[in-house]
Amino acid sequence: MKNKLLIAVLCIFMAAATLCACAIPGAEKTDAEIKTVFAYPKAPAEEDALAAWREENAISPEFDEALKDFSLSTASQLIANDENNCYSPLSLFMALSILTDGAEDETAEELFNALGVADAETLREQNARLFRLLYRDSEEMKMLLANSLWIQNGFPVEEDFLRHAAENYYASIGNVDFERDIEGASKEIGAWISENTNGLLGDGYKVSDPSVVLSIINAVYFKDAWEEEFD
Repeated sequence: MKNKLLIAVLCIFMAAATLCACAIPGAEKTDAEIKTVFAYPKAPAEEDALAAWREENAISPEFDEALKDFSLSTASQLIANDENNCYSPLSLFMALSILTDGAEDETAEELFNALGVADAETLREQNARLFRLLYRDSEEMKMLLANSLWIQNGFPVEEDFLRHAAENYYASIGNVDFERDIEGASKEIGAWISENTNGLLGDGYKVSDPSVVLSIINAVYFKDAWEEEFD
């Protein structure tokens, strides 16, 4: 019988958690013990080089359209009330894209339909391009994207799943004990959120379900100066 994973997908800037079931296909598996195994992309400062960088990392028109459709359809459902909500469609899109590398059969089909992209390989390539295109960390402006996977201690996960998450989604990977130390897991994840949102979010974050075995978390932080400042 195939193992079913309970995935908690938290998209920072979205104030909501999405739960879904997914089967990790059988293959060589490992207990994840790594954290950050990549370097964040750094766009060149020179204008000519920056133009070439943007061209090199341009996303396809089909992917751009899929992301727009996903944004409109999900936003209309998640922030349809009169409350003052803040939602980042890109956060949810990237988290679910990561999930496709661990899904199969009906679950995979539902994810691809929701994202509007036919296969995980296209999602990996296009999301990697988009990440590099958007990510900025300079004195002038910051547009920080961050993904992370938090895995229950001792839970076996495919090496390819972890590799794709790190190489294509720039995801940090770590182990926590949701089952026996949910408070400790909450503090560690909350500290990661705080670190990747310049301390604005993450304080008091709580994992509510001790049966979670994999949590995929995305954070977005943006800071820039107004072109015309005001009081």
